[in-house]
Formats: sequence, C-alpha cells, structure tokens
Amino acid sequence: MAAHIEVRNLRKVFQFGSSKRGLLALSEVNFAIKPGEFVCILGPSGCGKSTILNILGGLDATYEGEVLVDGVSLSSTPSQKRRIGYIFQEPRLLPWRSVLRNITFALESVGHPRSAARETAQSFINLVGLTGFEHHYPYQLSGGMQQRTSIARAFAVDPDILYMDEPFSSLDEITARSLREELLEIWRKTHKTILFVTHNSMEATFLSDRIFLMTRRPGRIYEEVTVDLPRPRALDDPRLFALNNRIVTNFLSTIGELRGARGA
Repeated sequence: MAAHIEVRNLRKVFQFGSSKRGLLALSEVNFAIKPGEFVCILGPSGCGKSTILNILGGLDATYEGEVLVDGVSLSSTPSQKRRIGYIFQEPRLLPWRSVLRNITFALESVGHPRSAARETAQSFINLVGLTGFEHHYPYQLSGGMQQRTSIARAFAVDPDILYMDEPFSSLDEITARSLREELLEIWRKTHKTILFVTHNSMEATFLSDRIFLMTRRPGRIYEEVTVDLPRPRALDDPRLFALNNRIVTNFLSTIGELRGARGA
C-alpha cells in the first residue's frame, strides 16, 4: 500500500563542536506527495537533498518542523510508522552473502518466513533481470548488477515508501538509462510512493510526476514542476528536451549560475 507524505516547515541545523550557531542546512521546507506518486528533488550539491531523505527515512531525528506519513507524525511510536525502502548511491550489499541471500536477509528481517522469503526474492531477482546470478557474490557483479540487487532488495520488502538517493550517479550513462527504465517498470507494477533525489535534470524529467526544485544552502523548495508528459516516455521525445531545457534555465537562473546554458 502506497503512502501519503507531508512535510511542514522543515528546518535542520547541523551543530559542530561548541559552536552555538551551527550550520543551517534546510529552511522552511514544505511539500506533500500523494500515494503512488513518483517525485524527484532536484538541487545543487550541498543543498540538503540527502538530508531531507535522511529525516524522512528516520536516519536523522534532530530537526524542527513536522513530517507526517498518512497523517501520523514520524515522532510517534515505531509501531505507527510505515515500512520504507532506502536505496543509496552505493548498493551497500552484504559482501559475504549472495544476491539471493542479500534479499532473503532483508525479507526475514521484516518477518517473512524463510521459505516464503526465498520465493519472493527469486521473483524480484527475475524482475530486475538477474536470473542466473542468484548465487553470485557482490564482488562478482558489475556496478549496475549490484544496484539491480539493491533495487530488488528494496522492493521485495513491500515498502509503503521508497527513498532513493542518487542511486545511478556512479554508473555509466548506458547502464543508468537501462536501470531508470527498469525502475519505472517496477514502479508501474507496484504503485509505490517514490521520492528520488538527483542533481541530473534530464533524469528527473524522465522519471517523475513532479519535480521539486531546491535553492542552495540553506535549502528550500522554491518551485514545483509538474511533468505532464504521457508514459512510457522516450528519451528522444522533443517535448522531454523542451521541458528539461526550461527547468535547467529556471534552475540555473535561480541559483545564480546562468551563463547562456540551455541544457544539463
């Protein structure tokens, strides 16, 4: 079941040593995401994109403001929180476990019986195109295959929300394109709520229903762009390029780096 997310007046200050002022990372961040929606956060490096995911994912509990999932605050008791999946820039697989056992480990950790976990894991291995590599270890896989395993692991636990932190940024563009298409196919089948962080404007335009554009630090969302293009999308669609160019021009102008650029 997909989840609704609402963020109200989110503010984050990082404290260092004895400094009383600290570093203001996020200021007055507000947004809402509908159940089953695919939303991208697009912003420059250091603007607080990953910090937002860490807060929403429960990895950082020191913030001001309010975060609600299906109307329930993240500060409530753990039993009221929804199940989430988190995909990082690096796959973060357990090196001593095979592809299959990395996924079954995640399933068993959320209460799946061992017999059912194996069957579920196999279905997601097939879905991400890793059939035949079930018993390979991470060191035996390419970077793209490792990230496929990470995606399969995240979806296998049936999360209500999936947070993705620049998961394709370290891959070559050909591999990244393939994984973006596979991600959209899995999303189409599962209807999960996805919040995806990126600094790649074309990636955001190709993937998302909406894009939240962020300023430099202290980060805030200054504009919301609806990607009103039919799915499935083609990367050579001139409408996709046109929308991406408008987003890039707007973005570079806002963060003060517009020097005649018309793409990114």
